[in-house]
Amino acid sequence: MTKRVAMQDSPKAARASEGAPWDRERPARKAGWKPAVPGRASAVICVYKTPMHLSALTTASPVIQAHAYAAFAAIGLGAAQLAAPKGTAPHRLVGWIWAALMLAVVLTSFFIHTIRTIGPFSPIHFLSLFTLITVPLAVFAARRGRAAQHRTAMILIYALALIVTGFFTLWPGRIMHEVVFGS
Repeated sequence: MTKRVAMQDSPKAARASEGAPWDRERPARKAGWKPAVPGRASAVICVYKTPMHLSALTTASPVIQAHAYAAFAAIGLGAAQLAAPKGTAPHRLVGWIWAALMLAVVLTSFFIHTIRTIGPFSPIHFLSLFTLITVPLAVFAARRGRAAQHRTAMILIYALALIVTGFFTLWPGRIMHEVVFGS
């Protein structure tokens, strides 16, 4: 028979339970298990991180918000573009939107200076310069009918400027780390 017990439980029971912290059914204390301080409940054994929340992003500066939202949209549209049939009218339309989003991501990145290694800039800004140059060249290649050159450039931009840098935003201490993993 199980009964609901407060979160102050043995470490083994805390690890063995499944589900959300507020939904857990805990077994009654085992015979022989004693709290650290007799007559009192022991300290919380299992610490749960807060779930994903957007408050860190919504309280950030408007430039960081615009940068992040444009990057989110570019990641989604870019994935759709890579999976969709090429050379169609929808591909061209979504491609122009994606290129505009990428330019928005790049331009807003020049106003974000949270990591300063080279004056007010960081090595990530070199990737912004690469993207700023490569997006127009990739569009130009598509307009000239150079599909292989266009494909290579767009995949590089997507992989480097969105996916790789996206992982760097998850570094502890960054805003997106707090958004994804909680405080």
